[in-house]
Amino acid sequence: MSSPFCKLTVVVDVEKPLWSVLLSSTICALTANQSLVVAACDDRSLTAFNAATGSRTLDSLIIESPVARMVLANRSHLLVITCNAKLWLWDLHSPAKVL
Repeated sequence: MSSPFCKLTVVVDVEKPLWSVLLSSTICALTANQSLVVAACDDRSLTAFNAATGSRTLDSLIIESPVARMVLANRSHLLVITCNAKLWLWDLHSPAKVL
């Protein structure tokens, strides 16, 4: 039986992993910039990590439909379009939905 966990590893080069975390569901989308890494999982959770340390920047967000497209912009804005055609925009430096 396969494990429900998914391992996310950020590497500097093949020989030197920067950090790793276990997520409770398979990753279906991933986006990153210089300061953040965001994983969208099959359980419809969005989890943001500090790119340098791997620490979670806020609690996981749960969305109502799977991610169709996900983009990080302006260092902290996460834009998500879901499969049911909803558009979400969050400022990940403050846990408030912008749009």
